[in-house]
This record gives sequence, C-alpha cells and structure tokens, in this order.
Amino acid sequence: MKSLLLLTVSVFAHAAAESSAQVSPTDRLAVSSGVLLWQSAWKSAGKADLAKLQPLYGNNVLTRTATATDQVKRTWVEFANVVRDRSSDVATLVAGDKEEPKTTVVQDRLVTTFSSGVRLVWEKTNGVWKIVEQNLPVTQASMTALAE
Repeated sequence: MKSLLLLTVSVFAHAAAESSAQVSPTDRLAVSSGVLLWQSAWKSAGKADLAKLQPLYGNNVLTRTATATDQVKRTWVEFANVVRDRSSDVATLVAGDKEEPKTTVVQDRLVTTFSSGVRLVWEKTNGVWKIVEQNLPVTQASMTALAE
C-alpha cells in the first residue's frame, strides 16, 4: 500500500513537472509582458484603453463576473462595447491591487491572478498568448451588463 502511494505521488510529480516544462521562460515572459500591458490599459485615465486591450484578447473571451449566474461568451466586439462605457469599476479594482499578480501553469494555459480577485486565463494560439477567459469580481451595477 505504501509503495502504491509513493508510486502515485511520483507519477503526479512527474506529470506536474512535465506540464510546467511545456511553458518556456520565453512564454512566461510573453505573458508577463501581456499582464503589464493589460494593467496599463486599465489604468489609462481611470477607464479602459481599448486600443491597448484588444491585441491581448482572443476573438472570443469567456467572461465571468461576481453578478453572473451563468458563464457568458462574447466576441471581442461585444466585450469592447460593454467595457467602453462601464470600465471605471474594473479600473478601480486594478488600481487597488497592492501585490504583484501571480501566474501559474494550468495544463496548457497560464493563469494570472490578482489580489483584487481578477483572474486572466492565457492560451497560446498560433504562437501568440491571448486572454481567452477572465473573471472580473465586480459587484457594482455598472458591470452587470457583462453578465447579461
């Protein structure tokens, strides 16, 4: 029994090492740069700078908010239309982050979490890391449209 437990732990450790190995230092640097650009875009005059944000997102982004009961998938255009007028709440959240965001490997994706509860999921497609999923833990009514 003890041998089986050790073998199981060893297999999981090896699998975890392999999944981490799939993300090169160059990939981590690319996502770190993307995170900095994302933060910068949200800090632009207290609202989102869509010109800076768009290159960071995939064509479709799964958006979750604290007020959402279901997951919502939107195209970039739909997401941008909502953000254009209602971004001050997220900008306030981003500005309030006191710690550096943390990026971890989850299977073939990189997940960035912020102290504010914002979570970005990055996926590499055609050699480029893009945001494909996000959690925006905003409860203010002005961001409710993201969940509609």
